[in-house]
Amino acid sequence: MEQKIKLESSLIKIVGIFSYTKHDIKRFIDSGYKTIPIVESESDPSKMDAAKKATLDFYKDTYYKEFAEIMLIGQGKNIKHTVKPFNNSKKLSSLAIKIGRNQNSRWINVNIENRELFLFDNSIGIFAVTIQSDEQNLNDISDITAFARNFSCEVMYESIVTNFEKWISEYVLS
Repeated sequence: MEQKIKLESSLIKIVGIFSYTKHDIKRFIDSGYKTIPIVESESDPSKMDAAKKATLDFYKDTYYKEFAEIMLIGQGKNIKHTVKPFNNSKKLSSLAIKIGRNQNSRWINVNIENRELFLFDNSIGIFAVTIQSDEQNLNDISDITAFARNFSCEVMYESIVTNFEKWISEYVLS
């Protein structure tokens, strides 16, 4: 009998690249995306106000160091800020990911905790979707990660079955 390793919590981040137009920016804002403030770090930390320091600390604790420095803090080498970061923290529940491809397949319910967009001047963007599973065991988290990375996997949202790529186009990039 297979033993399932329980987890206290987990978050899965799915990231991809897309193209956009200037007209899309208004659509993103109209659909609930808010700008993420870019915080330039000070060479002298004593000159930072408490809110700026708290934001910097949040970025440093939440994102990989290099990502935060380049995308949100402006400390990367030869980096001129040409990125517009956006966040939509409205949670989406009732998304299910189909695990398996035959008669033994099953659906696992997940919640979308956060959606982020990073828009560059050259009409290229990066999206990030943060997924949290209702199931908190290592086997299911591993299965979700494996299938969600394949954008052609089947998902069900509000009783409609589609593939993950189309769902992302409709609920992340629209």
